[in-house]
Amino acid sequence: MASPSRRASMVAPLGPLWRRVRQWSQRRGGWWLLSLPLAILVVYGVYRFIHLPVFAIEQVLVEGELKRCSVEDLRAGVFANLPGNFFTLDLAETREALEKVAWVRQARVRRVWPDRLVVHIEEHQPVAIWREQGVTDRLVNRFGEIFEANLGDVDNLPELEGLRSQLGQVIDMHGKLLTLLRPFGMEVVRVSLSPRGSWEIELKRGEVIELGRGSAEDVLARLERFAHAIQRPGAQWAGRNWDRADLRHMDGFALHLKATAPSQAAQ
Repeated sequence: MASPSRRASMVAPLGPLWRRVRQWSQRRGGWWLLSLPLAILVVYGVYRFIHLPVFAIEQVLVEGELKRCSVEDLRAGVFANLPGNFFTLDLAETREALEKVAWVRQARVRRVWPDRLVVHIEEHQPVAIWREQGVTDRLVNRFGEIFEANLGDVDNLPELEGLRSQLGQVIDMHGKLLTLLRPFGMEVVRVSLSPRGSWEIELKRGEVIELGRGSAEDVLARLERFAHAIQRPGAQWAGRNWDRADLRHMDGFALHLKATAPSQAAQ
């Protein structure tokens, strides 16, 4: 008979503690049941407040030097249907939409209380036309980035040709060619790099020069020797018009004169 009484004495002290835990749990549960609808009402109230018509965007101020992209185009394409008001407008989405407009390179968007949106636009500054086999002609800006725009909006830009992976090489070579040929009165209007690494250029008057393969230093050295030779007084081709030169020969170059059909080799 001692065993049951011992068990009772061990359980009895736990009774008050258990009741306190239950009471505390019930009080906590009741608090959350009351606070949940209150939280929903607060969220709904905030939502309704920030969507009031009084917070609509009333003015869009466009900053930046715009030459090819008009404010009217931006208003019609982006600002006419801004998806939100002063509080709810997604600035990142607005910036992305602006940067899809032709000639827009970069856009920065910020809010100005109480109802203004300030947009700073940086336009692409084209420096060349990029041609790639199987791809629509595009433009290259001064940062070496390719972008799409109406080619009819540009004039007198040099043409760069090659694979997309060769863009950096072609841009670099174009700059070096300009520096090299300027003292000789030659202006480059096209620079082409084949998939196998062979260079070809075209001058403003239509002459085509095949430069061949090799490092940039080797190619430029061949071209410089040619430029000196072609303008040397007393040379047999002095004063003659030519339309094509082949600099791939190890010891000289081949020159095609407009007045004669066969090529003449120069040593």
